[in-house]
Amino acid sequence: MLRKKLKLSSVNEQSENKSSSHQGTSVELESNHSIYFPVPPPADASVSNKMLEVHRNLNRLLENLNFVKDPICFVYNPTIYASEPLEKYLKLYCRKEKKVLFVGMNPGPWGMCQTGIPFGEISMVKNWLLINGHVGQPNQVCKYRIVEGFNCTQKEVSGDRFWNLMKELCTTPQRFFNNCFLYNYCPLAFMKEDGGNITPAEMQPQLKNSLEVVCDETLKEVILILKPEIVVGIGRYSEKRVSNVVKLLKQDIKVLYMPHPSPRAIYKNGWSYEANKFITKNNLMKYFQ
Repeated sequence: MLRKKLKLSSVNEQSENKSSSHQGTSVELESNHSIYFPVPPPADASVSNKMLEVHRNLNRLLENLNFVKDPICFVYNPTIYASEPLEKYLKLYCRKEKKVLFVGMNPGPWGMCQTGIPFGEISMVKNWLLINGHVGQPNQVCKYRIVEGFNCTQKEVSGDRFWNLMKELCTTPQRFFNNCFLYNYCPLAFMKEDGGNITPAEMQPQLKNSLEVVCDETLKEVILILKPEIVVGIGRYSEKRVSNVVKLLKQDIKVLYMPHPSPRAIYKNGWSYEANKFITKNNLMKYFQ
């Protein structure tokens, strides 16, 4: 039972020290339904509305957990302060069930942290996905990771690589999103005092476990809504979380690993070559038509 996984003592301890980095009102976890999704979206709601509700429920739960513990000094949640472009992303491109679900890890400082869109490199979001919108501010801002929204001039390498590959293969966003969707496993970005990035994979075990219990359940809800035949974990961490969730679902869903486009990762022939090889090997081009 997931209720047992998230120990009450852990929630209480972390709630007492709750960081102001998380906006919004806390939610009572006790319910006759799932403690994670106490009010399921109506069965007749559109796919995009169901996805929006899943994001909102996830954020309510994350507000009960405090992640600001050394070395983490700042926590950004762009699905809250950049909710307008995120909502446009869901309503434009997540209107129906999908054949393939790509799952990234968490926001990058110059991509999703600025736009609210997974792998959301600014020029690709504006000029290819054709999304713009109001972007607010986290409650606590790291001076080395300023949020300027769509006015930011920094380039997100991971997002630039991912979306440019999809542009090259699909030509239009509609061809990609007709059968596919991109979702991030975790909506939070974690930073050191100097702005250094801390990924979920690098977090202290207790914090990581608290995060994964909630995000695993959310990923399960996303899979149940979108009903994909294939789920692609972008990077080893995402692949591991996807595999865990799919195993618990006991459904006939294929799990694949795609190399992560991060500049941290070194590929002999470059990321684009490796990604194209992955797509060809797994016969994914048919989903991009």
